[in-house]
Amino acid sequence: MNKLNDLDLKYKLLAGESIEIENVGFLKQLTLREIARVGLSKYQSYLSYLSLESSDIENLKNMSDVRTYDILIVNSTQREDFKDLICKGLSLFFDEEVRFYKDNKIAFFYLGRLDNDINNCRVIHHENYEYIKEILILQNKVQKKVHYEPGNERARNFRSRIDAIKQKYKKVIEKKQVTLYDLTSAVAWKSKIGKGVWDLTVFELYDAIDQLRIDDNYSYQMLSIHTGNIDTKKMTKTQWEKITWIKSKE
Repeated sequence: MNKLNDLDLKYKLLAGESIEIENVGFLKQLTLREIARVGLSKYQSYLSYLSLESSDIENLKNMSDVRTYDILIVNSTQREDFKDLICKGLSLFFDEEVRFYKDNKIAFFYLGRLDNDINNCRVIHHENYEYIKEILILQNKVQKKVHYEPGNERARNFRSRIDAIKQKYKKVIEKKQVTLYDLTSAVAWKSKIGKGVWDLTVFELYDAIDQLRIDDNYSYQMLSIHTGNIDTKKMTKTQWEKITWIKSKE
């Protein structure tokens, strides 16, 4: 299966382009306006399920050979509501209907028409789903939890104390988490985009945030230079080059 290298993939995402999945279809990038129409909570729910890992499920944590596609297939054969959610999520990002097929021997998701012949449709399988998931995570900036396993008793005791503290202040921490809502509002008000922010994809939104941080850093450095908090004689050539580059963009 043909895959884009990391640089080409990110550049296409920055351009707002759809990404081709060979023999399946094109993964579309949703704009913020489209996400608003779908519903932010529904959009996030789709991504959460489509990017599931075995480590996210309690009884599968130690089964690294179980892949996301296995989880989706098994649960879709057993639960109608789960199957519908996955089909709707995939249909949203492929921008065409994704269906589920199962019989006594096989089960799979597919696009197009089946017509009693598997060769007539475009099948999502183990190999191409890993690529689909990789793109979904990257283009939508899905934040995955990092699983940490303490190596000894001392580390386990320390981890337990940290977890207890986190649980105690869980509500406070949750309130301070930055959401897509916060980022959209920040870019709309702080940049020159204004309401045009709704035409950005999630990938483009995060790039805009990065550019605003660069500009903020430039403003801070220039203020520090003018107020004498930074000694220009001690600044490196690289630091001057960064300031000159940012200034040239204005």
